[in-house]
Amino acid sequence: MKKIALVLMVAAVAMGCRTAPAPEPEPERRVPADETTARFEILQHKGSVLGVDTPEWVIRSLEGSAALEAMPEYEGQYVIVAEQTGGNLTAVQRWVTNFNANAEFSQRVSTRVEQYFTGALAGDLDDVAAYLEEVVTSISEAQFSGRSTAGDWWIHIRWFDEQGNIDREEYRAIVLMTIDRDVLDEQIANAVDDARAEEELDDNEQRVRDLVQSGRFM
Repeated sequence: MKKIALVLMVAAVAMGCRTAPAPEPEPERRVPADETTARFEILQHKGSVLGVDTPEWVIRSLEGSAALEAMPEYEGQYVIVAEQTGGNLTAVQRWVTNFNANAEFSQRVSTRVEQYFTGALAGDLDDVAAYLEEVVTSISEAQFSGRSTAGDWWIHIRWFDEQGNIDREEYRAIVLMTIDRDVLDEQIANAVDDARAEEELDDNEQRVRDLVQSGRFM
């Protein structure tokens, strides 16, 4: 009798094992639990092979120029970041090799100027659109002096969404350029003076010029 009971018990255990639901597949990797506010993870970078840490300016560049310009070493300077993303390292490294610092610098400065005025003149933007376009074009074509290239880096980065799920991966090359604020302010004011230099400006157009000449443009 005991033998029969033992056999039945073993059979019941075996049946329970066979009918147990299969374990669910592990979800796609998320940000570590203690880093749920992280937006990105650097998987590999220029210094990986040499055991060199990613420079702080590279991390800050992912947060924007304002974060870079808040760093003590860039006090009194404008920081201009040029970057290129791609699906492989070769592509972004080729971009760095062919990097045209003068053209990229002028283009990035003109973009920041345009973004500034789009916000500062939001209510009157339509009234100065044509003039502002001339100003931006003048700046984008200017040759600025006093600029320096502070460094370049590449990273293989993984981005996360707001829920901490993996969003995408990409390679990114970053070139950091700096220039003294006073030097760039003066040169931009000169570039703006070249736009409609011989024409009389209306009140809104004069407001654009006054803002630039006061150094408030980015």
